[in-house]
Amino acid sequence: MTKNIINIGLPSKGRLKHDTINIFKEKKLNIYSERGERDLFGYIKKLPNVKIIYLHARECIEQLSLGNIDIGFSGYDLLKESEFNIQKDRSEEHTSELQSLAYLVCRLLLEKKKPQKKNTL
Repeated sequence: MTKNIINIGLPSKGRLKHDTINIFKEKKLNIYSERGERDLFGYIKKLPNVKIIYLHARECIEQLSLGNIDIGFSGYDLLKESEFNIQKDRSEEHTSELQSLAYLVCRLLLEKKKPQKKNTL
């Protein structure tokens, strides 16, 4: 009997990585890595059939759309900017579902430079 491995893509750095890991910690699912913080792979002791793969947040979307990971965490803004469409089903076996996790606040500040008065003679 073979185990079905579930590949989960997590952001590899930054606040998105730490906040995503905290979601797992809140559920008592600690993620371990053999080589520490900079490792590209991790695991959850309680779930031996789960493999954690650390990717760039944008790459999580790409790998999810290609079917290389089963679950991916990334920013909604990156999803909207992405050329990959994970919302379209590739087959009957594959379904995509977006889940909004309200654990980050993103603010955008736009600054417009005031036009300078032109000196005329």
